[in-house]
Amino acid sequence: MKKSIIITSLILGSVFQTAKAQESNGMVSLQYSAAFAIGDFNKFISAPSWRGVTFEYKKLVQDNIGVGFEIGWNAFYERKAYATYTKDTRSLTGVQYRYTNAVPMLATLNYYLSPDQQISPFAGIGIGTQYTENFLDMGLYSISENVWHFAIKPEIGVNFNVNDMFGIIMVAKYYNAFKSGDIKGRSYIATNIGFIWKI
Repeated sequence: MKKSIIITSLILGSVFQTAKAQESNGMVSLQYSAAFAIGDFNKFISAPSWRGVTFEYKKLVQDNIGVGFEIGWNAFYERKAYATYTKDTRSLTGVQYRYTNAVPMLATLNYYLSPDQQISPFAGIGIGTQYTENFLDMGLYSISENVWHFAIKPEIGVNFNVNDMFGIIMVAKYYNAFKSGDIKGRSYIATNIGFIWKI
Protein backbone atom coordinates (compact mmCIF):
# COMPACT_ATOMS: atom_id res chain seq x y z
CA MET A 1 0.00 0.00 0.00
CA LYS A 2 2.83 2.39 0.91
CA LYS A 3 4.49 1.63 -2.44
CA SER A 4 1.24 2.48 -4.29
CA ILE A 5 0.95 5.82 -2.45
CA ILE A 6 4.55 6.73 -3.33
CA ILE A 7 4.05 5.83 -7.01
CA THR A 8 0.78 7.79 -7.19
CA SER A 9 2.45 10.81 -5.58
CA LEU A 10 5.31 10.70 -8.09
CA ILE A 11 2.89 10.46 -11.01
CA LEU A 12 0.81 13.37 -9.72
CA GLY A 13 3.93 15.46 -9.13
CA SER A 14 5.32 14.84 -12.62
CA VAL A 15 1.96 15.65 -14.23
CA PHE A 16 1.69 18.92 -12.28
CA GLN A 17 5.25 19.92 -13.19
CA THR A 18 4.78 19.08 -16.88
CA ALA A 19 1.48 20.94 -17.05
CA LYS A 20 2.93 23.99 -15.29
CA ALA A 21 5.90 24.08 -17.67
CA GLN A 22 3.62 23.89 -20.70
CA GLU A 23 0.90 26.10 -19.21
CA SER A 24 -1.65 23.52 -20.28
CA ASN A 25 -5.40 23.83 -19.80
CA GLY A 26 -5.81 20.48 -18.12
CA MET A 27 -7.06 18.56 -15.14
CA VAL A 28 -6.09 15.54 -13.10
CA SER A 29 -8.52 13.32 -11.25
CA LEU A 30 -8.24 10.67 -8.56
CA GLN A 31 -11.33 8.47 -8.15
CA TYR A 32 -12.63 5.69 -5.94
CA SER A 33 -14.08 2.89 -8.10
CA ALA A 34 -16.67 0.20 -7.35
CA ALA A 35 -17.15 -2.35 -10.14
CA PHE A 36 -19.54 -5.08 -11.24
CA ALA A 37 -18.48 -7.95 -13.51
CA ILE A 38 -20.66 -8.70 -16.54
CA GLY A 39 -20.81 -11.34 -19.28
CA ASP A 40 -18.24 -14.14 -19.11
CA PHE A 41 -16.46 -12.34 -16.28
CA ASN A 42 -19.63 -12.49 -14.15
CA LYS A 43 -19.65 -16.28 -14.60
CA PHE A 44 -16.18 -16.40 -13.05
CA ILE A 45 -16.79 -13.82 -10.28
CA SER A 46 -20.31 -12.54 -9.62
CA ALA A 47 -19.47 -10.57 -6.45
CA PRO A 48 -18.89 -6.81 -6.90
CA SER A 49 -15.49 -5.21 -6.41
CA TRP A 50 -15.37 -2.61 -3.63
CA ARG A 51 -11.63 -2.05 -4.00
CA GLY A 52 -10.64 0.16 -6.90
CA VAL A 53 -8.95 3.39 -7.88
CA THR A 54 -8.63 5.37 -11.13
CA PHE A 55 -6.17 8.12 -12.06
CA GLU A 56 -6.91 10.36 -15.06
CA TYR A 57 -5.26 13.25 -16.86
CA LYS A 58 -7.11 15.39 -19.40
CA LYS A 59 -5.99 18.33 -21.52
CA LEU A 60 -8.62 20.57 -23.08
CA VAL A 61 -7.63 20.95 -26.74
CA GLN A 62 -10.84 22.93 -27.29
CA ASP A 63 -13.26 24.48 -24.79
CA ASN A 64 -15.39 21.33 -24.68
CA ILE A 65 -13.03 18.57 -25.90
CA GLY A 66 -10.46 16.87 -23.70
CA VAL A 67 -7.85 14.28 -24.59
CA GLY A 68 -5.70 12.33 -22.17
CA PHE A 69 -5.17 8.98 -20.52
CA GLU A 70 -6.30 6.91 -17.57
CA ILE A 71 -4.97 4.03 -15.55
CA GLY A 72 -7.05 2.13 -13.03
CA TRP A 73 -7.23 -0.92 -10.81
CA ASN A 74 -10.11 -3.03 -9.51
CA ALA A 75 -9.76 -6.14 -7.35
CA PHE A 76 -12.49 -8.79 -7.60
CA TYR A 77 -12.87 -11.68 -5.17
CA GLU A 78 -15.42 -14.41 -4.55
CA ARG A 79 -15.59 -17.53 -2.38
CA LYS A 80 -17.50 -20.28 -4.15
CA ALA A 81 -19.45 -22.90 -2.17
CA TYR A 82 -18.26 -26.45 -1.57
CA ALA A 83 -19.05 -28.34 -4.77
CA THR A 84 -17.57 -30.35 -7.62
CA TYR A 85 -16.00 -28.18 -10.31
CA THR A 86 -15.01 -29.45 -13.74
CA LYS A 87 -12.50 -27.88 -16.12
CA ASP A 88 -11.60 -29.67 -19.34
CA THR A 89 -11.29 -33.32 -18.24
CA ARG A 90 -10.52 -32.60 -14.57
CA SER A 91 -13.04 -32.61 -11.72
CA LEU A 92 -12.24 -31.42 -8.20
CA THR A 93 -14.46 -31.16 -5.15
CA GLY A 94 -14.02 -28.44 -2.54
CA VAL A 95 -14.29 -24.70 -1.85
CA GLN A 96 -12.97 -22.37 -4.53
CA TYR A 97 -11.49 -18.91 -4.01
CA ARG A 98 -11.44 -16.76 -7.14
CA TYR A 99 -9.53 -13.52 -7.62
CA THR A 100 -9.04 -11.08 -10.49
CA ASN A 101 -7.01 -7.88 -10.65
CA ALA A 102 -8.06 -5.71 -13.60
CA VAL A 103 -5.77 -2.85 -14.69
CA PRO A 104 -7.03 -0.81 -17.68
CA MET A 105 -4.61 1.60 -19.41
CA LEU A 106 -6.38 3.74 -21.98
CA ALA A 107 -6.06 6.80 -24.18
CA THR A 108 -9.22 8.89 -23.75
CA LEU A 109 -11.38 11.45 -25.54
CA ASN A 110 -14.15 13.38 -23.75
CA TYR A 111 -16.82 15.84 -24.84
CA TYR A 112 -18.09 18.31 -22.19
CA LEU A 113 -21.56 19.76 -22.70
CA SER A 114 -21.05 22.90 -20.58
CA PRO A 115 -17.44 23.09 -19.38
CA ASP A 116 -17.78 26.63 -17.97
CA GLN A 117 -20.85 25.87 -15.88
CA GLN A 118 -20.91 24.66 -12.29
CA ILE A 119 -22.51 21.36 -13.41
CA SER A 120 -20.90 19.96 -16.56
CA PRO A 121 -22.16 16.64 -17.98
CA PHE A 122 -19.83 14.77 -20.31
CA ALA A 123 -19.44 11.64 -22.41
CA GLY A 124 -16.28 9.95 -23.51
CA ILE A 125 -14.51 6.94 -24.91
CA GLY A 126 -11.22 5.23 -24.19
CA ILE A 127 -9.17 2.74 -26.15
CA GLY A 128 -6.12 0.74 -25.17
CA THR A 129 -5.36 -2.37 -23.16
CA GLN A 130 -6.38 -4.09 -19.95
CA TYR A 131 -4.04 -6.30 -17.97
CA THR A 132 -5.75 -8.97 -15.87
CA GLU A 133 -4.46 -11.42 -13.31
CA ASN A 134 -6.78 -14.35 -12.60
CA PHE A 135 -6.26 -16.69 -9.65
CA LEU A 136 -8.21 -19.78 -8.63
CA ASP A 137 -7.32 -21.51 -5.35
CA MET A 138 -8.83 -24.82 -4.30
CA GLY A 139 -7.21 -26.80 -1.50
CA LEU A 140 -3.67 -27.66 -2.57
CA TYR A 141 -4.33 -26.58 -6.15
CA SER A 142 -3.80 -23.11 -7.55
CA ILE A 143 -4.27 -21.87 -11.11
CA SER A 144 -3.10 -18.44 -12.26
CA GLU A 145 -3.44 -16.66 -15.61
CA ASN A 146 -2.00 -13.33 -16.69
CA VAL A 147 -3.18 -11.78 -19.94
CA TRP A 148 -3.37 -8.51 -21.87
CA HIS A 149 -6.72 -7.70 -23.51
CA PHE A 150 -7.60 -5.17 -26.16
CA ALA A 151 -10.09 -2.87 -24.41
CA ILE A 152 -12.49 -0.02 -25.10
CA LYS A 153 -14.43 2.06 -22.58
CA PRO A 154 -17.45 4.31 -23.17
CA GLU A 155 -18.41 6.50 -20.22
CA ILE A 156 -20.91 9.13 -19.09
CA GLY A 157 -20.60 11.38 -16.10
CA VAL A 158 -20.80 14.84 -14.62
CA ASN A 159 -18.25 17.28 -13.22
CA PHE A 160 -19.25 19.55 -10.35
CA ASN A 161 -16.98 22.58 -10.65
CA VAL A 162 -16.55 23.95 -7.12
CA ASN A 163 -14.20 26.75 -8.24
CA ASP A 164 -11.53 27.49 -10.86
CA MET A 165 -9.09 25.02 -9.32
CA PHE A 166 -11.13 22.20 -7.84
CA GLY A 167 -14.09 19.96 -8.63
CA ILE A 168 -15.86 16.68 -7.98
CA ILE A 169 -16.48 13.97 -10.59
CA MET A 170 -19.12 11.24 -10.75
CA VAL A 171 -18.90 8.84 -13.69
CA ALA A 172 -20.07 5.44 -14.93
CA LYS A 173 -17.68 3.47 -17.16
CA TYR A 174 -18.11 0.29 -19.17
CA TYR A 175 -14.81 -1.53 -19.65
CA ASN A 176 -15.09 -4.01 -22.50
CA ALA A 177 -11.98 -6.19 -22.42
CA PHE A 178 -12.15 -8.60 -25.34
CA LYS A 179 -11.21 -12.28 -25.37
CA SER A 180 -7.47 -12.83 -25.57
CA GLY A 181 -6.26 -16.25 -26.71
CA ASP A 182 -8.03 -18.89 -24.63
CA ILE A 183 -8.96 -16.35 -21.93
CA LYS A 184 -12.53 -15.07 -22.09
CA GLY A 185 -13.38 -11.38 -21.86
CA ARG A 186 -13.04 -9.59 -18.53
CA SER A 187 -15.60 -6.82 -18.88
CA TYR A 188 -17.21 -4.83 -16.11
CA ILE A 189 -19.12 -1.67 -15.23
CA ALA A 190 -17.47 0.76 -12.81
CA THR A 191 -19.11 3.58 -10.88
CA ASN A 192 -16.57 6.17 -9.77
CA ILE A 193 -16.53 9.25 -7.57
CA GLY A 194 -13.52 11.44 -6.95
CA PHE A 195 -11.78 14.81 -7.00
CA ILE A 196 -10.56 16.99 -9.87
CA TRP A 197 -7.63 19.39 -9.72
CA LYS A 198 -7.42 21.91 -12.56
CA ILE A 199 -3.92 22.75 -13.73
